[in-house]
Amino acid sequence: MTRIVAFNGSPKGSKSRTQILVEAFLEGARSAGADTETVFLAEKSILPCEECMGCRLPAGRGKCARKDDGHDLLEKALDADYVLLATPLIMDSMSALTKTFLERWFPLVDPRFQARHGQGTFAARTVRVPDWIILSTCSFPEQFHFQAMSTIFHDLSRTFGNRVAAEIYRGEADLFGRLGKMSHPEAIEPYMDLLRSAGREIVRNGSLCTDTAEALDRPLIPFDRYVEEGNAAWDRILEGTCRIDEHP
Repeated sequence: MTRIVAFNGSPKGSKSRTQILVEAFLEGARSAGADTETVFLAEKSILPCEECMGCRLPAGRGKCARKDDGHDLLEKALDADYVLLATPLIMDSMSALTKTFLERWFPLVDPRFQARHGQGTFAARTVRVPDWIILSTCSFPEQFHFQAMSTIFHDLSRTFGNRVAAEIYRGEADLFGRLGKMSHPEAIEPYMDLLRSAGREIVRNGSLCTDTAEALDRPLIPFDRYVEEGNAAWDRILEGTCRIDEHP
């Protein structure tokens, strides 16, 4: 049975917009026979890497010296067939929680330099690192805002020797509930069905078909309409007539 473990790095955890998308994807994966689990990093104690290098020495036995949840979460990730890394886009990159979690994968990296394309780099130790599924959301209407983060994930996957099996980036994320009056079920419901299809395809095929990947990347509503409605919602919030997450 395929096992997928999702690590949600949103500071809002289970109440995040990101989790709405994660749940739909995992629902589709379960319908194809997968076993799934979601870990909310906001509920865990994960300290950043101190770069003490203890995990690279024989006495460290490849284990971080930090006394927190980091080691157990890494073991949980390594036991999966796929790791779903879910994060909102914050300052053009992944959340601090997601970054800190990935820092704790450092024990998997061999300390000796290797040459790749004429440049010195590190490579993973002889351990199987599960493939990644990346899922991220942001309020911007355009998809290009995810490019820098996508590059980071692909660079890391080359280090670990695993594969980025799928990338699902969703701009226009305010449509999923943060600004109450921006509600477009005619766009959201078909998108959620696409996410369920994506979950099934990963389990059955190990990747997304071109049609599904392209459909997931399309705008949900026209750019001008999203910007107009979003700015109007923020005007109401700044005037004090409604609150973030308030639904009419």
